[in-house]
Amino acid sequence: MKLGTTASTESVKEREICQRPERQFPISRTAVSKHLCVLAGAGLVERQRRCRQQPYRLRPEPLVEVKEWLAFYGQFWDKGIGRLKRLVEPEG
Repeated sequence: MKLGTTASTESVKEREICQRPERQFPISRTAVSKHLCVLAGAGLVERQRRCRQQPYRLRPEPLVEVKEWLAFYGQFWDKGIGRLKRLVEPEG
């Protein structure tokens, strides 16, 4: 899984995230670990315990729910912004 690109079902270890030459996040392994714990708590990644290694796998299913929720409420946002624009911008 490459961070910042299309999601994959490939597992990745904390150490690999920190050691990749193309890594986009100049943060420590401890910080990566804390972020992964938060993501695991939210159900967005899955931790797989294998002896000392703990590879993580992205769980994109919860993000589909977020996308659907945003799409539903986005229609109201777009209408509201249009009305606000008509109110604040001068005609002509």
